[in-house]
Amino acid sequence: MAIAGSELYGTIVHPAAFEPSCDAYKSSHPLSITFQARSVLVNTTFAAAYLDLNFAPSSPEAAYPLSFYKALLGMPIFMSPDGKCDSMTRFWNTPLTKSPNFAPRNVVGSVKSNLGPLASGTANDTDVEFADVQAVLVATPFLENNYVKCEDATAYLVKEDAE
Repeated sequence: MAIAGSELYGTIVHPAAFEPSCDAYKSSHPLSITFQARSVLVNTTFAAAYLDLNFAPSSPEAAYPLSFYKALLGMPIFMSPDGKCDSMTRFWNTPLTKSPNFAPRNVVGSVKSNLGPLASGTANDTDVEFADVQAVLVATPFLENNYVKCEDATAYLVKEDAE
């Protein structure tokens, strides 16, 4: 469903295998979180697509406050050429986001990929890598309505009290 939904917005989709499989919060080491995605289909137009994330806990004082991430993650992720958007509402004050294992945590690490928008994904591209990336590790439940008119998708409100 996610692949078909992404394709509706004109996104180049790469069916992939993940490590760890279906557990982006699994620690590869007590002090690190590693996530890898590798395309399972390679064609003549695109190189074997991949994404590597390597993060570790950082200081409690984040480069950006949690409110920044809440506002950023409340924006449309997809927009089609004909002006349709996804309307996603994330819920931040739930038992999931309050759980000791999934409460927001500041992390710092690296991102390496050949995927757009970081890179165009063609066979001639070089990899891109970003070090010392400041981020927040968090799991949030969400509701998503797809293919709504973008001008109607302005109510990206942060839901603080959805218990």
